[in-house]
Amino acid sequence: MTVFNRWLIWTHRYVGIPLSVLFVLWFASGIVMMYTGGMPVLTPQDRLDGLPPLDLAQVRLTPSEAAAGAGMRHAVPRRAALLTVLGRPAYRFDGVTVFADTGSVLAPVGREAARSEASRFSGAPAVAVSHAGVVEQPDQWTIYDRSVLPAHRFRVDDGAGTEVYVSRRTGEVGMVTTRRTRLLAWLGAIPHWFYLPALRVDRPLWEAVIVWTSAFGCLIAVTGLLLGFTRFRWRPSLNREPRIPYAGPMWWHHLTGLVFGVATLTWVFSGLLSVQPFAWMTLQGLAVPPAALGGGPPVLADFPEIEPAAWARATAGRAVKEIRLRRIDGAPHYEVRLAGGEAGAHRRERLL
Repeated sequence: MTVFNRWLIWTHRYVGIPLSVLFVLWFASGIVMMYTGGMPVLTPQDRLDGLPPLDLAQVRLTPSEAAAGAGMRHAVPRRAALLTVLGRPAYRFDGVTVFADTGSVLAPVGREAARSEASRFSGAPAVAVSHAGVVEQPDQWTIYDRSVLPAHRFRVDDGAGTEVYVSRRTGEVGMVTTRRTRLLAWLGAIPHWFYLPALRVDRPLWEAVIVWTSAFGCLIAVTGLLLGFTRFRWRPSLNREPRIPYAGPMWWHHLTGLVFGVATLTWVFSGLLSVQPFAWMTLQGLAVPPAALGGGPPVLADFPEIEPAAWARATAGRAVKEIRLRRIDGAPHYEVRLAGGEAGAHRRERLL
């Protein structure tokens, strides 16, 4: 036996034994993800469905008046919207929330106000919603979207093990999990992606762990294929020796390795490439700010006072969930989100 073959056997055996457990974990968790998805997430549609309808009759201030009252007279927000926050209409200018009825700025949301919001969003009575603490740093369910932090976490006694996160910064629900979604995440996305807070919060370290474990996995697959093909007897021998020079479990290992080895190698290698090691797929091109393609940031002074009667006619009486202020072709526009997920941006209506 050559030194090279000894090296192949040693590497495949002693590096492969611990990594084989990881292979099984990746394979099983990948199957779970195929049918259940990844981590629990509050989708934009879920958020929109959970927003209460806007009471436009309570809006007393124009966007520019609200911004000026909040000390943002000369600020040019990249994004501006009108929505309901804690039961009141409010403008949101980037990360600042200003109530549209009084002009006051939203302070960090307290426990009881957050409890009321969690109760409304979940549909459970307030007595069934218990405070479970304030999440300051990413936990298992907020590492995917940390914009909700810091947040109040509530447990809902609804039989489904629901937990609701209400952002102290925005007053909105930013994450909802149930016992089922948490269990499926532990069986699927968390082991498959190594989605543990201690590791995931450090993105370079997380990527390095995935790259190197995948690289070692590729090494094991390659050494196994080399051993499998070199030790297989392709020509029949005179004394009728078996083509696979092993017996028992090793015979099955050799056979299944020959059959599935290439698929395993490509599977692990594709997982390695999915995190784009060394930024191999990152193309450096012309950097164009997204706002430049959308007409630029909205000019708040161009948006007049809200007229509830005009809005009722334009929306045919349907409930308005959110109004986003846009600038298109140099003119002010409203992007209207209606109840049921409908978007009123595709139909022109004279409101300005």
